[in-house]
Amino acid sequence: MTRKKLFEMKTFFCLVALLLLGAWTPADLLQELQVKYDQYNEKYPAVKLNLLFNQPTYSPGDTAFLSGWYMNEAFMAVKGEHTVTLDLLSGNGSTAQRTRFKVRNGKGNSQIVFRNELTPGTYTLVAYTDWMKNFGNTWFYQKSIPIVSKNQFSTKKKQDERITFYPEGGNLIEGIATKVVVTGPPAIELIVHDGQQSEITKVQLDSTGLGSFVITPQVNQKYAADWPAPGKGWPLPDPKKDGISVRAGQKDLLEIQLSIPTNSAWAGKEIYAIVIAAGKMSFKQRITLKESESLLLQIPKFEKSDVLHQLYVFGADGKILAQRIFVPTVSKSIELKMKFPSEVKQRESIAGSLEVLDGSGHLIESDVRVTVYQKKLFRNQSLGNDFYLSDLPQAAEWAEKAGSRHQAFLNDFLITQRWQRTNWDAILSNKAPEFQFPFQSQAKLRGEVISKTNGSFSTDSTFIISYLQGNSLGFEAQTFDGKFEVPFIFDFYGDDRAFCTLQYRGKNIDDNYYIKIAPDTLTLPDSWTSTETIDKSAYGEYAFSKQLVAKSYTFFGGGQKGPSLREQNPNLSIEEEFSGVDYGIKVADYVVFPKMEDLLREVIPFVQYRKRGTKETVRMSFRLETSTRTYTDDPLYVIDGFMSRNTAFFISLKPENVISIKIINNPNKLAQFGRLGENGIIFVETKKREYSASVLKANTFPVVGLSRPANYNIVSYSNANSNYRVPDMRSTLYWNPSLETDKTGRAEVNFFASDDIGPVRILVQGLTKDGRPFTAEQEIRVSFSSQPK
Repeated sequence: MTRKKLFEMKTFFCLVALLLLGAWTPADLLQELQVKYDQYNEKYPAVKLNLLFNQPTYSPGDTAFLSGWYMNEAFMAVKGEHTVTLDLLSGNGSTAQRTRFKVRNGKGNSQIVFRNELTPGTYTLVAYTDWMKNFGNTWFYQKSIPIVSKNQFSTKKKQDERITFYPEGGNLIEGIATKVVVTGPPAIELIVHDGQQSEITKVQLDSTGLGSFVITPQVNQKYAADWPAPGKGWPLPDPKKDGISVRAGQKDLLEIQLSIPTNSAWAGKEIYAIVIAAGKMSFKQRITLKESESLLLQIPKFEKSDVLHQLYVFGADGKILAQRIFVPTVSKSIELKMKFPSEVKQRESIAGSLEVLDGSGHLIESDVRVTVYQKKLFRNQSLGNDFYLSDLPQAAEWAEKAGSRHQAFLNDFLITQRWQRTNWDAILSNKAPEFQFPFQSQAKLRGEVISKTNGSFSTDSTFIISYLQGNSLGFEAQTFDGKFEVPFIFDFYGDDRAFCTLQYRGKNIDDNYYIKIAPDTLTLPDSWTSTETIDKSAYGEYAFSKQLVAKSYTFFGGGQKGPSLREQNPNLSIEEEFSGVDYGIKVADYVVFPKMEDLLREVIPFVQYRKRGTKETVRMSFRLETSTRTYTDDPLYVIDGFMSRNTAFFISLKPENVISIKIINNPNKLAQFGRLGENGIIFVETKKREYSASVLKANTFPVVGLSRPANYNIVSYSNANSNYRVPDMRSTLYWNPSLETDKTGRAEVNFFASDDIGPVRILVQGLTKDGRPFTAEQEIRVSFSSQPK
């Protein structure tokens, strides 16, 4: 090959390399954002929860029925089986109640029974799966739940008196007119002034505490607002000398203006704008702005234009320069037609139908939830049933206060919000989050095993043996670096107590180590106080009257029941697991012995007590055909339904306070309990059952199981045997958490009115098979019936 040819080839390859390099430098950041965003979402799928409740407000003792969708960002069902945890948080951040329920292929329903001792006030209900916990609390579903007594109450958040300013896009830049949204106490007027106390503008906050104004910051100037009196200034953010300004169109949110100031360092440099909607990058554009220039972005209309959109403006280094959340339109792409009578009589049958249609008027198959409740009991209250705003709990709460989702006001409020569900630092750095929880997880009891003498962790391979006493399920695990996770591989239901005991090399070591359970609590940034007022609560008084009526008719309509077998014998559930005990005595049948050790020695067979120094031991035995088998360690004690390994506590019991003692020593029966029962079991029932609290403190921990979906009580007057004399008082007339339209897009609804007259609200929330949410409501008036049923 000649030198000329070689030179020409080298020149060619250099030109190709330069072209390729030029194509991959900052100009390709848009492609990099697209690829990395898609890869991250595929590897770490973003999920969301949306819940619908049967009514807006409850009282202590009420049952709140709920239905949930577990979806991805595109509103499509998350496949598989997942566990949702519901935490009811009080104003000080403590968990007042907790329950769990299952969702299968994105759908599930359950209920939470509010405890009678709950203090009336505002609570926040938080719903999440374990997978969502990997990302902090930014993915959690949150909703305020009012729980009232006979009186109303007022709720005050700590930040309610705070005045806060939010420049659109996040930047207040010198020389550029910028919209600023302000939040604070409702219905106040603020005077915005500069550093020389010259008035710039006035802004009136509405009933939700929201207001806005436009300001053009001057060079080297600072601004503040006065309220309630001159001299108490709330400072605006300090204006920046440079940056990217964002201004969304007032009529068409699909037009967004980007601007830079005079002498901007961004003049002539490339920046990159993208829009994310429903988990997809719906828009991306490379931009070069000249000095003091503005550019109007034309955002294409997305098929789900009523969802939350997130605008990001990036620099060439991948840093976010400005951002904005907005909703282009609130027009509905799905229409729900309801056909119900406008008026019915008391206890009359109400029959109606639902039809779900797409934008072209075609019926479409959907999954819907229906609730019907009395409007007069919940004045100026709604269920906050907006699918799209559930990703931003503060926005959902504001929309509920505002009473409407008016586009302009909603987009003003969205200026105050930041989209924290997407972590761009992690996406662009390819840095995986520190995951503690898998996508499909099971309930676990987590904790540490610590020495009672020196505080050190237990030796590896120490066995943690646990038993759910209410559900009669046993589980085992081992420690590693002193920590353990006991997986509950089988579903269990209701609140339960997990008894845990420790073994190392076949010996019980509870005397030497203690178990510390890892805290499983939530913390939210908000805190609030609720104060009862003198005003009566319509629903609270109604619920109180309903309880009185129910108690009265229950008392006169049914007899009193005696205690159940389980109430008579608290150990019965565990005894039944073994098909009965092997031997037992009633202590009253024998001479009263002063000490437990005397009773064991003289009356109880197959049980031996020894004491060496301060060490007390109990050994059980079993007689075989030709020999006797003696177990090698202390037995398991079950005292008034609670398990214990504390031999000293068992020996300290006074025989005069004991009703019965029973034993299981048959190795074939004990094998059912595995390691937990391998040394025998002693059952003790006491007279006063005053020992339970002490026993609970030793290695017994509360755990929360699943809640079985309960059927809502459907009242029917079509049956001739119905009890027409019992008053029918129902705040919720109908609840269906799992109604599906047929393939033609139709569904039938049938229920009966109650004795209450007035308007009732039918609320329907649904999700089409292709992931488009919708809501609709209608009112029916129930009038007085002169003809008794």
